[in-house]
Amino acid sequence: MSGEVMRVDCRNCGESVSADNINIDKLVAKCGACHAVFGFDVAGGATKPRKRENIAMPKSVTVENQGGELVIVHRWRSIVAVLFLTVFTLIWNSITWTFFVIMWQEGQGFVMAFLSIFVAVGVGVAYLTLGILLNSTEIRVSGRRLTVKSGPLPMPGSVDVRSEDIDQVWVEEKVSHSNSRQGHSSTSVHYPVFLRMKDGTKKTLARYGQDSDLSLFLEQEIETHLGIEDRPMRGEF
Repeated sequence: MSGEVMRVDCRNCGESVSADNINIDKLVAKCGACHAVFGFDVAGGATKPRKRENIAMPKSVTVENQGGELVIVHRWRSIVAVLFLTVFTLIWNSITWTFFVIMWQEGQGFVMAFLSIFVAVGVGVAYLTLGILLNSTEIRVSGRRLTVKSGPLPMPGSVDVRSEDIDQVWVEEKVSHSNSRQGHSSTSVHYPVFLRMKDGTKKTLARYGQDSDLSLFLEQEIETHLGIEDRPMRGEF
């Protein structure tokens, strides 16, 4: 590509976009003729729509159309995760609280302060376990707004954006590696869903686990409902 001039044509009206209206870092361009804002690939030119295979609705999801508003509900419940976290929480908290009470009886304030970190971890894991057992995430998509909210237990990750500001929805594969003190290594993979807004900013729509079909289904349904052409994105799964 060295020495070549990048040419970007508007995917809305076909006019050539001037260099002043091209943001290379964010891969976003604005047409000076029709004022459309769109993404483009690193090879130059507007990214083209593509056709993907239809993703079937996962068992943990329900979809309704309520007066033109798309409502997607994802139930968190995972028996395997709940059982594992319940056993972990019981063991962790029983050991932590036993030492905490002993130190309290002996008046070891400094040690109690140190142990309070482990107590907080135990409480946090217990709260997460209840969340996985009881919670669901509701995504509402209308012509005006897209919102994401989880409950009944409050959890981070709420989203509230204007639908008309969304340029693209996509899924990425995130792989993380960890090593234990015993020399064992483990790898975890998850598939978060992102929104690219028309101003070029990137927002997290959902931080989901190992089920790639769930994340791809959300992308598919939201883009279909809002009439967004599916285009390849950098780092997309």
